[in-house]
Parts: sequence; C-alpha cells; structure tokens
Amino acid sequence: MKYLIIALALMFAGPASARCLPEVQAHMQLTIQYGEEVVDEMDRPTPEFGVIRYRLYANAKRKSWTVTGTNSEGVTCGLSAGINYDGQTLADLFDGEAT
Repeated sequence: MKYLIIALALMFAGPASARCLPEVQAHMQLTIQYGEEVVDEMDRPTPEFGVIRYRLYANAKRKSWTVTGTNSEGVTCGLSAGINYDGQTLADLFDGEAT
C-alpha cells in the first residue's frame, strides 16, 4: 500500500507524463494494443487526491496485467504492470482490503 501511495503522489504531482492519458484513450490502448480487459475495479478515497478509480486489466492468454488509477478529472495513469497474471484482484494489491 505504501508504494501505491507513492506512485499516486508522483502520478498527480505534476504535469501528465507519457504514462498518463485521458481515460478513454488509456482504456482503448490497453484493450486494443495489449488485448487486456478490465477484470476488477474499485474506488478508493485518498487524502491527497480525492477518490481514485483503480482498474485491473488482464490478458488471460498472454497472462499480462496492468493496474491504472483515474482521478476525478478523467486522467488515467499506469501504476503497475507485469506478467504471470493468475486471477489476482485489486484487493490482493491493497493488503486484502476492498472498499
């Protein structure tokens, strides 16, 4: 959880980086370019940034995955990505806490 908060601080602290896109563009890139689909989603309040909508995208065939965070202004940033997806959920990434 500590690393996720640090990533959020970096994500929203300054101008959007190359890893941040408008929500629709980010979704299209992950679904079309990487063949990933949303497998889990949750909203979590943060003291610094308000409510963030987290999404876990995955491609079951390639076993790739990506976690994104979207702020209230519709800016979506990639927070983490990897391989060997095996059914994990966002709750697994948030110390087992789901909201």
